[in-house]
Amino acid sequence: MNNGTTWVKTYLDAYIAHPATIAVRALPPLSVTNETGDRGRSQQLTLRQAIDQSPRLLVVGAAGAGKSCSLRLQAMTMANAVLNEQRTTKQKNTPLVPIYVDLAQFRDSIEQTISESVGVSAPVWRELSDRSLVFFIDGLEQLRSDIQLTALSSIATLMSTLGTQARWVLTCRSEALPLFRPWFSTADVRALRPLPPRDVVAYVRTQCGDADVPRECA
Repeated sequence: MNNGTTWVKTYLDAYIAHPATIAVRALPPLSVTNETGDRGRSQQLTLRQAIDQSPRLLVVGAAGAGKSCSLRLQAMTMANAVLNEQRTTKQKNTPLVPIYVDLAQFRDSIEQTISESVGVSAPVWRELSDRSLVFFIDGLEQLRSDIQLTALSSIATLMSTLGTQARWVLTCRSEALPLFRPWFSTADVRALRPLPPRDVVAYVRTQCGDADVPRECA
């Protein structure tokens, strides 16, 4: 293994084993809306479909809507795909390498934040130049005011440095969109869709059984 491959494996193993990742393993995936521009209608997409369609996404939703859980879950799914690819030579297409960044834990730079989040060495981007990356940048509104400019500049600089090598998914609360939209003007904005009540009931039943579903929800 070269240094980049070793770092990817070490990081993804640590990310999957992180308690916050383990906590979302059983959650159902949410979808996002994609404005079609046709009569004001919107198209429902999985997060992965939206990532494949757009190199830069800005996902918005209310507090508690599931933005962080959705990003963590998608990153975990993609991490498993990368690790499975490393175990076999039969894969024809190299999967995207997911990198999750919790901005509530921002430390000096994106690289330092990644390092401290799961206890691995900081990434060296030139060692990953042969891999396609997807960054999950979670919680723009969680940035403290005294580090907000530093963090946003760090993200913008990395976007420019990596160019087409990387895709980006960023999240913020709906009410914070006007503040961050100018920084990411080329990103497509998508709204997170909450689970319909019937899907919530179905999920609770799979996890807890019929006895734990309130009668008014059944």
